[in-house]
Amino acid sequence: MLEDSLEGITDLIKLINQPKYQKELKNQQELINCNVGNVTKDLLDALSKILEPLSFNDFEKALSNSILIDNVISYYRRSIEMYMCESVIRLYETDSKLFLPITKVEEEEKAVLKWLEIIQDIVNDLKTKIKLENQAKIFYRIHKLQIMMGIESTCITNFKNTLVTLQTQRIIHKNDKSIDSKSQTFNNMHFHPIVQKASEQLFKHDHYAQAIFEASKALVNYVRKKSNLSIANDRDLMYQAFDIKHSDNPIRITKKPVLSLNKLSSLSEIDEQEGFCHLFVGLVVGVRNPKAHDEVIQNDPNKTLEYLSLISLLAKRTEEATISST
Repeated sequence: MLEDSLEGITDLIKLINQPKYQKELKNQQELINCNVGNVTKDLLDALSKILEPLSFNDFEKALSNSILIDNVISYYRRSIEMYMCESVIRLYETDSKLFLPITKVEEEEKAVLKWLEIIQDIVNDLKTKIKLENQAKIFYRIHKLQIMMGIESTCITNFKNTLVTLQTQRIIHKNDKSIDSKSQTFNNMHFHPIVQKASEQLFKHDHYAQAIFEASKALVNYVRKKSNLSIANDRDLMYQAFDIKHSDNPIRITKKPVLSLNKLSSLSEIDEQEGFCHLFVGLVVGVRNPKAHDEVIQNDPNKTLEYLSLISLLAKRTEEATISST
């Protein structure tokens, strides 16, 4: 059925095994089963309703029950045509990446409808033989129906598998578009390179808490490298790197920070240094540490971007900082 697309199907199988696709795929499979997949079972069940009275030579009851097969055929013919119209054709109208041409799907649909047509013809012939109460010819038609409903129902299996493949690819493409959108949003933020490297892939795939944690960790390592401090405790590292001590009257710096964010030549510049020192320490204490030691649930992408923006700002200020001379 899909010989021309084996490589594409292999890629689909690898992707669809990811948990995030499973629920939606299961829903689509149930919908396909409802519209297509149960036709053989329903036909055989309807046929058994004819066989039962025939075993007692109750031809009138058997003839009456034959309408059950008519109903099954009529239902699935309408169901298949509706599914093709509302799901498959619309799918091709909205997604140009599908590797199976629609002509291939339509050929398989025609094969199924032709199969149902042949079964209907045999059923109509069977009704005539039941009216004539011709046992030999009745059971010959029954045998033909059993063959058509069993062995020949491979066309149903082919059609169903094709529909599952199409819906699988739709689910993946829809998610890929979501990832592309997130990628664009993330890139538009113009984060510092250390934040981008640490959190981009995590953010795109909805791992928000981990994205924040990894960006925070990257900032701590960046400060450690830039300051050349070998302090193990991250909170102490930030204090040592950015803390400043000074007297007010007159203004005099009594302890320079290792990393100076400005020239420290005025009270406002000293205040800025002191304020950012608290931000660096606050990031470690209030953001990095909780996400390292607790199971933090973060489901909001916008809030995640706000956290990453703060980390990116601190990374940019670290890059701009100068190492103070002693």
